[in-house]
Amino acid sequence: MHRPAGKYFLSLVVTGLVVFLVVSTTIIFALSSLQRLNIYDIGVATLYAGLVVWVLCFLLLFSASSWRKRLESYLPLEVRGQGVRDHSRDFLWAIMISGISLSLCGYVVINTSQRLGIRTPDPDASPYVGSVRRELNSHMEIAKQWQEDADLHDATIWIGDNLRWIVSSTFCSASLSNRYLSIDTNADGSLTSESYTANSPICHTEPIIDDDWLLDSQDAIDIFAQNPEIRICLMANQENEGIFFDYTRLTLRRLSLMPNEPVVWVLSLPSSCTDDKVHFMDARTGEIIIRDQ
Repeated sequence: MHRPAGKYFLSLVVTGLVVFLVVSTTIIFALSSLQRLNIYDIGVATLYAGLVVWVLCFLLLFSASSWRKRLESYLPLEVRGQGVRDHSRDFLWAIMISGISLSLCGYVVINTSQRLGIRTPDPDASPYVGSVRRELNSHMEIAKQWQEDADLHDATIWIGDNLRWIVSSTFCSASLSNRYLSIDTNADGSLTSESYTANSPICHTEPIIDDDWLLDSQDAIDIFAQNPEIRICLMANQENEGIFFDYTRLTLRRLSLMPNEPVVWVLSLPSSCTDDKVHFMDARTGEIIIRDQ
């Protein structure tokens, strides 16, 4: 005797929901022990877990007709062939629907994380860093309010955890040779600025303009990370509990005080790294520049 259609449908929904919650909770707990876990990882794991569940259930349902005949062979003779419902098959349908739901949720999470710029922590890839060029647009607005002729002298992006700042920049003015403006994008995204007076002029180099550099901070990190030793150091979990000048940082500046010097990206690694040298790269071409400091 069949159950009412409403109760039968409700039982399928409840079964599928329970399976969905159990599988998704298991995925989260299983991945929570991994370091540097992000929502992209959860999305990928959920997507593939849902696909695995769906494929397994589909394969089982494909051969369900033979299963049904075997199950009916165990029933009393008087009820065989009378439309007895195959609850095992119904249960598989509920689980398969849960697998589809898991895959859809994983797909949504992956798309969301990609829009937010979150990447998989691949040990063979470089870490994700913010865009210095984008941050400098906001910094330039503040600098122009300070002095109309303000020009960029240098910009630094900080890399690691527990950072006080994300991007720091220095602006100089030709009309104020002994003063400069420091601007910080703080860890919470807010902007702070302060003007300082130096004992002697600090802006000895030519100002940096947009045409002087083509490679943004992520481009520079990707090129630097092609060196295995640098990549290992960059991917290490830097807690940044030391003094600020020992942080991992990437600085955009002129190569030296000499005229017509190129704008370079300077990667400074902390002393805790096996490779704690300072590395230089042309900000237009990506060419690595070999020099002592």
